Amino acid sequence: MIITFFVAADDAAATGALADGPGPGTDTATCGNFDVFFALGEWQAILDGNGNGAGGAAFVPDYPDVVASGDDTAMVLAVPPALERALVDADGPTLAATAEHWVREQAAEGQELDAELFTGVLGELAGLARTAAGTGGATYCRVG
Repeated sequence: MIITFFVAADDAAATGALADGPGPGTDTATCGNFDVFFALGEWQAILDGNGNGAGGAAFVPDYPDVVASGDDTAMVLAVPPALERALVDADGPTLAATAEHWVREQAAEGQELDAELFTGVLGELAGLARTAAGTGGATYCRVG
């Protein structure tokens, strides 16, 4: 499974990435082999300071909306706005700490992932979120 993050003007434009991915010349961040649907919510929780379950009331992250899905396994998800805002505001050390925290959580569940790789993924995703914020667009993710 290939996961490609990208920026589009709106949901209708993002839907165009369903069949073959974002068009040529589109800035992307690509990775694979993890559950991006839940990861987006977990990253938001960690960036918002709720990743350890502390703080009283249960934290309910925003999960992505499915913008488009095909007959096969491909789909386009909208990165939740709360995560976009958190990524725009995050600096490099915060993104690295988020990746390390998330990778430790995944290891506790039996999934071995590379913190350095995901620090890079979060850095690229934050760059895309900043681009989206600067252009009035939004950040999306194609899975397939």
